[in-house]
Amino acid sequence: MNFIRSILVPVDFSPAARNAYVYALRLAEELRAELQLLHVVPPNVDNPGYGTFTGAVSTLMREKARTRMNEFQREGLRRASPELRGIPSVDAFIREGDLNTTVRQHVNREDNHLIVAGTDGSSGWWRDLTGTNASSLIHHAPCPVLVVHRKWAYHPPRALCYATDLQDTGTLWADNLFRVFATFGPVIHFVHVQDKNTPDVGYSFDVLRKLFRGSDLAQRVTFTHLTADDISRSILDFATKRGCDLIVMTRPRKPWLQRTFGGSNTREAVLHSIVPLLILSPQDVTARPIRGASV
Repeated sequence: MNFIRSILVPVDFSPAARNAYVYALRLAEELRAELQLLHVVPPNVDNPGYGTFTGAVSTLMREKARTRMNEFQREGLRRASPELRGIPSVDAFIREGDLNTTVRQHVNREDNHLIVAGTDGSSGWWRDLTGTNASSLIHHAPCPVLVVHRKWAYHPPRALCYATDLQDTGTLWADNLFRVFATFGPVIHFVHVQDKNTPDVGYSFDVLRKLFRGSDLAQRVTFTHLTADDISRSILDFATKRGCDLIVMTRPRKPWLQRTFGGSNTREAVLHSIVPLLILSPQDVTARPIRGASV
């Protein structure tokens, strides 16, 4: 991830989605990115005996969704406009299909660079995505996902908390985040939380420190090692105490069964964090920098 020029906001018309839209408007203006809204209508049940009826219902659902989307778009612009210097380009889409699949297909088709998703921490479309669906967006989205709690008002991401297990080589490319958020002049607080009940295997920040040593970015990074029973809670507490505007985590490379039954610090952070959470895949982090780009 070297730049963000197109942002997608999935819309279910909930308060969480409205707040995510306002957040995305502010972020899109700062990054000079375009914005897209996507509402997914459930697919038709294929029944030969009710073809005309189900077709009419599907058309009615799409028309109703289009009306609600127009209202949603206007209301979001009204809420955000006092803080906007200019209005980002906004396009709205109504698509029919399975939520997870449709979002992924849209991202690939429209070349979105970031998904901004609203959550209230316990319900809404985020529960759908991380709950009963076979393949959740948190692990399979084709681009980074930024989760925004409905109670969080937009703050420019000038202080980032990067939570790392020190085993993922993608962390070594974390300096790309300075390029992505260059307009904000961010600082990055790296934090590793060791499980109190697990033996320390000796991972350290040495390699990361060497990465930044002697560079202009050396004064804009910090490194903290913590030990705790609850890793996710410790990360959230650390980010809050440091006044961070954004928490960054990398999606774990775990088998499906291990993700399902073994738990996930990323998912726990999504459900409990008030601070926005940027979820990256290893590929997002290790993308090569743009030629000629500067921080």
